[in-house]
Amino acid sequence: MNPRIDYLKSLSTLAAEIYPDIRGVKKLRYNARFCLWGILMPDTLARIQDLLNQPSFHPVRQHYPRTLEKPLKPYVCVKWSPQERAQRLIEHFAFLEKRHTQLLPLIYRHQGWSLFQHELFSIQLCHGPEREGSLALVLLSQDHQPLFTLAFNISGRNKPVIHIGALQGPGPNVENRQEIIRQLTHQLHGLRPKALIMEVLLILARYWSVEKVYGVTNEGHVYQALRYIGSKRSSVRFQYSELWQEMGGEAINPYWYSLPTHPPRKDPLSLSKTKRRLYTKRYAWLTELEQSIQANLLPWDGEIRQ
Repeated sequence: MNPRIDYLKSLSTLAAEIYPDIRGVKKLRYNARFCLWGILMPDTLARIQDLLNQPSFHPVRQHYPRTLEKPLKPYVCVKWSPQERAQRLIEHFAFLEKRHTQLLPLIYRHQGWSLFQHELFSIQLCHGPEREGSLALVLLSQDHQPLFTLAFNISGRNKPVIHIGALQGPGPNVENRQEIIRQLTHQLHGLRPKALIMEVLLILARYWSVEKVYGVTNEGHVYQALRYIGSKRSSVRFQYSELWQEMGGEAINPYWYSLPTHPPRKDPLSLSKTKRRLYTKRYAWLTELEQSIQANLLPWDGEIRQ
């Protein structure tokens, strides 16, 4: 038997697994593209296959077979090489297996896992989008419409690091999105929903003892890759640098901001009486939020149970 032909056949079989619902000419195009990636990056593909063949990650492969193609195309940062993408993914899932083995199947089912419930919104911990991360926080409205999605990757063997690959706001199909955001901001003592989802990410970072959090810049976003010219590039609407600066971040290069795990807080005594009351309530609520999230994660934490 010819090993090269056998390998090409295995790529075709993998492509059928990854794109089960695609039909017609599009299916031929996707299959050919994946086979080309497999020919050009066989070692990278083999590494991610070995990872997802492990029993702990069968739910990931079952529900999100396109995880297999993540390191074969731009992922999280436009400057990451295929080798770095594969390594970051392997470390990401190794971290989750160590800390939350029993939670993995719940996170990587289609609806994700409920991290926090509020009368006006909920926050889900779920799979990330195709390109910007392999874990995501999704802020859902009271009627389960997605308002904000924050995608990220966890890596690092001994000292975990979070890289944020995207923050997406409500799409045009979300009804009354401006009114929903206004109501949430009022309910959260003036805290904007996009700032809320960042606060939740940093709560997770502190719980996981993450030492560094990095936020991608518009220049570092995966849609800056040459392959997305004229297609996805215009879909990045956030000015990431402005948001990271609001969170106390500092630019470390054109592609990344370094973010503090404890975001800056205003001194209530320096504020007017009205604002002092508002910020005091906001910070008290954020403390309660952190305690609630920690309590929800604790029973699922393999490191604590050991």
